[in-house]
Amino acid sequence: SASEDCSMSDYSPFSPQRSDSSTPTSFYMESYGSQSSSAPDGMFRKPSKGQSLISYLSEQDFGSCADLEKENAHFSISESLIAAIELMKYNMIRQEVEGEVEEGDSDSEIQQLKQKIRLRRQQIRHSRLPPCTTSQHNFHSTDSGGSRRSSQDSYQGLSDSGSAEEVEECELQDADIKRSVSSSGRSFLSSESISPSFLQSNSAESVAMGLLRQFEGMQLPAASELDWLVPEHDAPQKLLPIPDSLPISPDDGEHADIYKLRIRVRGNLEWAPPRPQIIFNIHPAPKRKMIVAKQNYRCAGCGTRIDPDYIRRLRYCEYLGRYFCQCCHENAQAVVPGRVLRKWDFSKYYVSNFARDLLSKIAGDPLFNPSDINSGLYKKVKALESVRVLRLQLFHMKNLFRTCRFSKEVLDHFDSLPGHLTEDLHLYSLNDLTAVRNGELATRLRELLKLGTVHVSQCVLCQAKGFVCEFCNNDKDIIFPFQLSKCQRCEECHACYHHDCFRTGKSCPRCLRLAERRERMARKNMEEQEDEGGGT
Repeated sequence: SASEDCSMSDYSPFSPQRSDSSTPTSFYMESYGSQSSSAPDGMFRKPSKGQSLISYLSEQDFGSCADLEKENAHFSISESLIAAIELMKYNMIRQEVEGEVEEGDSDSEIQQLKQKIRLRRQQIRHSRLPPCTTSQHNFHSTDSGGSRRSSQDSYQGLSDSGSAEEVEECELQDADIKRSVSSSGRSFLSSESISPSFLQSNSAESVAMGLLRQFEGMQLPAASELDWLVPEHDAPQKLLPIPDSLPISPDDGEHADIYKLRIRVRGNLEWAPPRPQIIFNIHPAPKRKMIVAKQNYRCAGCGTRIDPDYIRRLRYCEYLGRYFCQCCHENAQAVVPGRVLRKWDFSKYYVSNFARDLLSKIAGDPLFNPSDINSGLYKKVKALESVRVLRLQLFHMKNLFRTCRFSKEVLDHFDSLPGHLTEDLHLYSLNDLTAVRNGELATRLRELLKLGTVHVSQCVLCQAKGFVCEFCNNDKDIIFPFQLSKCQRCEECHACYHHDCFRTGKSCPRCLRLAERRERMARKNMEEQEDEGGGT
C-alpha cells in the first residue's frame, strides 16, 4: 500500500535525513559550457531523471583527479552500490507480497509474458510436476551475501505453499526478463555492456561495473532513484561549490559552440586551489590570524574549513605565503627563488607539498632574469658577475662559429650546455643559480671558452673574420669580440678596437666612413631627381 511504501522509504537504510540548510556541491562541468546539478557528497553530478545506473557510472571519469579524490570516489560509489542492492531487495520483497502485477498494465510484451505464464501454469498443473529448482538457482545466483539467503528463504516458503508466485518465478528465465524490460526506462546489466579493457583498471567506476556484473539479468534501479547512505551534515569535509558562471577565454567567447570539450573548473571567490605560478618576491613576516582570515579560515591547498581555535596547527609555506593543513604541508624543505634573487640566500625553507612539487618541476627551466628582477645582484655577488662575463664571451664566440664550416666539433661541445647559457646573457634556472654558488658553472664555461679559443687561433676562416684596429693598424694583432680583456666594441657599428687605442673622446673611424657614404648617396639621389625634373 501507499502507507507501507512511505514507511519503508522513511526508515530504509538508503533514505537518510537530509540537511535543508546545506547547499549541494558539484565537482564536474558538463560539456557545451552548461553546469550540471550536484550530488550531496560533492563528488558526482546529480543524475538526470530516468538515467540508468550503468550509464551514470560509465560516464564518471576520475583519471585526471588527485589521488585523494580517487580514493574518496571508491567510498561514494560503494554507497551507491549498497543503495542499489537494498532497493532491489526491497522491490523484490514488495513484489512477492503484492503478488501479480496489476492487470491495467498496457505493455504488449508484458501481456505476452503473462499469457505464456498462464499457459505454462496450466501445463504444470495437469502434469503435476514438482516445483522447478533450476530457475530458482539461476535466479538467486545473481544475488550475493545476505540478499541471496533472504531471497531463498522467502522463496522456499512460497514454493511450499504452491502459490502462483512460485510458478511465475520458475518461468521467468533470463532471456524473458531481458526482453521484457528492453523497452522500459530502467536498465538490465549484461556482459556485453561492459568492455573488458574498462574492467581491467582499478578505478572506482570500473570496480563498480565489475561488481554489477554479478547481477546480470536482474532489473537495476535508475540512478535517480538512489539516495546516498551518508547525509551531508555527517560529512562536512567536502569540496566547495564551483562558481555559477563559467570562466572562458575572451578569444573563445564567439566560438563557444565549436568547442565541445568537457572542462572542469575548481574554486570560487571563497576558495580556489593554488595555481602554478613563479614568485620572485619575498613575503613579509607572516601574521597568522590575518592571513588565515584572508583565506576564509580554509586550507589553501584543499579548502578544508579550519576552526579559529585550531589555526595554530596550520603550517606556513614560505614560497606561496599561505597556510596549509598538515595533509597539504608535510614540512618539506626547498630553496625559495625569491630569496635567491633578492638576498642570494640558498637556505632551505618549509614549503607546502604543492610548492615542493612545483619547484622541483621548474628547477631546470630558465625563468629568472637577475638584471630585470634585481640588477644590483651582479655587483654584490662576484661569482655571478664572473659567470656573466664568461657567458658574454661564449655568446660572441658561438656567433662566430656559426659562420665557420670547420667548427662543427666545437659547436657540439657548445650544444652540450643548455642553450640559454650561450644565447641569452641573463636567463638562469634555479639549478644554474645553485651551480653558480657552488662554482661548478664557472668551471664548465671556462673549459668551453678555452676550447673555443684554441680553435679560433688555428682556424684560417675564423682569423679572416677578425678585426684590425684602425687606430694602430697593427695587422699582426687580430682581435675578436669575445676578447673582452683587450677589445672594445663600438656601440653603433660593432667594430672592434684596442682598449688603449679607442679611448673616450675619439670617434669611431668606421662610423665616420658610413656617415660620409650616406651623405654622398643622398647628394647623388638629389642630383638625379633634379636632372629628371629639368628634363621634363
